[in-house]
Amino acid sequence: MPKKGDACFKNIQTDIIACPADARQGAVARAKELNYQVLEHDEFVAGDVNRAAHYILEVISNHPPGLHIWSAEVTVQLPEYPGQGGRCQQLALSIAREIKDRDDIVLLAAGTDGTDGPSDDAGAIVDGGTIDRGQEDLDVHYCLESANSGEFLGVSGDLVNTGVTGTNVTDLILGLKTV
Repeated sequence: MPKKGDACFKNIQTDIIACPADARQGAVARAKELNYQVLEHDEFVAGDVNRAAHYILEVISNHPPGLHIWSAEVTVQLPEYPGQGGRCQQLALSIAREIKDRDDIVLLAAGTDGTDGPSDDAGAIVDGGTIDRGQEDLDVHYCLESANSGEFLGVSGDLVNTGVTGTNVTDLILGLKTV
């Protein structure tokens, strides 16, 4: 492998035109225009989806009402035969299970590139009714274990489809606590 400064890199120019902070700051600016109390979190949410869901929900629950904004790239341990959906959908469904029947928290988890895993959906927006809407046809625990969150969220009507954006600066997590 060539080292930094090697002649093979002489004619290569790299320009970073966007980063995760840009996406967060765009969300912050729009939220403030809409008069939301905003809490932008600089820490990057990464690692196991279940630990990330617990962390996000703990932060939202232990703060006053407002809109929490994070950049994230969580990981999902896939079973041998995974279902449909991606990491944002898995994160959203994990949180939906924990906020079942609550009317004070809504969460969006979406890929800034407009896709999430091998699907055309960017992610999902969930609330306290997500589980009831989806469990009419599917079992949430089975869907989480089989990495089939996309099917559950499709049935519940909570998938978000933005189309391809042409930009990828990680995922955005927006958690709104209303009271």
